[in-house]
Amino acid sequence: MAQVNSGDSACRVVQDRAVVKQGELGPRQVGKTTMALGVAETVPSIYLDLEDPADRDKLADPALYLAAHEDKLVILDEIQNAPNLFSIL
Repeated sequence: MAQVNSGDSACRVVQDRAVVKQGELGPRQVGKTTMALGVAETVPSIYLDLEDPADRDKLADPALYLAAHEDKLVILDEIQNAPNLFSIL
C-alpha cells in the first residue's frame, strides 16, 4: 500500500477537521481507494465498500448512519453504486 504523508493535502483537510462534502471522483485504477485507506490510518474512520451488499445495507437510512458516526471519517468507496447518497452528502 502506498504511504500517505501527513503533508498531503487530503491529510491536512482531515487533520484540520474540515467538512468534506465532495468525494474523490476520478478514473478507475488511479489510487483513490489507496489514498483513502492511507488517510484512514491517520484518523478514526469507517470504510464502506458500496459494492458489498452488507455495507450498502448499513446505509439503509443514510442520515441516521452518518449522524451516528459524525465523529469519524466515513469513507464511501464505489459510491456510484448508491447514487441516492449524493443528495444527502
